[in-house]
Order: sequence, then structure tokens, then C-alpha cells
Amino acid sequence: DGNVVMGISVGSEILYRGEVSRTQGLEYVDQVRALLLRSNNDTASTIPVTITDIDKIYVQHNASLVSDLDFSSVNAFPFFDPKFAGQNAKDGAIDYLLECIDPIINETTKQNKMFFLTETGWPCAGTECGTPTCAVASPDDQLSYFIDFYCKFHVARPDLQYFWFNGFDAAWRRLQDASQFSVEGHFGIFDEHGEIKRHFQDLSFKCPEYSGDVVYRMPEL
Repeated sequence: DGNVVMGISVGSEILYRGEVSRTQGLEYVDQVRALLLRSNNDTASTIPVTITDIDKIYVQHNASLVSDLDFSSVNAFPFFDPKFAGQNAKDGAIDYLLECIDPIINETTKQNKMFFLTETGWPCAGTECGTPTCAVASPDDQLSYFIDFYCKFHVARPDLQYFWFNGFDAAWRRLQDASQFSVEGHFGIFDEHGEIKRHFQDLSFKCPEYSGDVVYRMPEL
């Protein structure tokens, strides 16, 4: 139903991982567009198509990639960036996130297209992340990133769309990575059993520089 489908992403981080070339990726995008046009459904034929990839790929290809896609779909994680190796979320992670994605937002806006931050977050546990240059994973760091993101992005940039990574811990990610110490299974606000994590329980805070005395409180569940 095209009324509930916001868009279609042809792969996730496939350019970053080198699974396909940019040319091949865009060929797949055109194939999906053609399929939607052949659907004989007026709504489906208008569904936008993109490639979701990391911020550095969008910056690397600059305006041309934004131009080739119907909207910009960006995953951005300061946690995995070498700039934050061994550092904490409070060491300016959200400011760095905005520094990385603002050029993409500006170019996307310039081309009158939509920007989506499709993944961002911070893990609360784990010591292995697939690279030797990750930041510190802890409950305090996850909470710090969440609060700063809420204030500096959700409140301060209400015109931008985003998806928080992740709602629930994914135990299968630790199995997939073949390491019980992988950070990949620890990005959730809830644990793998559906229980809200202790450091998010009864959470409340203010964003005085953006929303005055408005207080954020974790909804009762």
C-alpha cells in the first residue's frame, strides 16, 4: 500500500561495504523504479527510491549521489568513527554527528528533496565492534548520546526526519558476529526480553537552550 510506504531503500550500506559499485547500485534503483511504474498502481508509482548508506559515502559522492536518488537516506554513528576511538559520547559526539551530516542536509535541501537520518545510536555494552577504533560503550554513554540527540536534533531540528537505532537489543547480532562481546546487540532502549533498560527507567531531563522549561520524560510503559 503506497499510502503507508514512505520509501524504498535498495540495500543498506552496500556502497560502503563495496558489495556493488555505484553504477550497479543505481542500476538496481532504476530497476525498482521501473517495477513500481509497471505496477498499475498510481500510488505505488510515486514511492521514492533510494540507497541507504553512511554519511561518508554521501559526502564522497557529493551532489551527484543526492541527484541520482529520490531522497537522501543516511546512517551515521560517531561511535564507530576513528575520531571517537576510546572516547565517550559526552565528548561532543552529537556535535560531530551534525558536522558530518549537515553538508548532506544542505545539498539535499538545495535539490528540494527529503533527508532522512535512517540510523543513529550508541551501545550500552560490548568491547568488540569490528574495528580497533570504536568509542566507549556503556550505559552512561548511551544515555548521554540519547539526551544530547534529543535536545540538539529532535528539539532543535524539528524539520528533520530520523529513526533511532535501536528500539530493542538484538541478541541475534551477537550470534551473527560470533562474539559475545560484540556491541551490535546492545543498541536498544529495551533489552532483548522487552524490558526497558535500567538507565532509561524514570528518565527525565530538560533542553533549556532549545525548549526552555519543557521537560522530557520517558513515557510510562
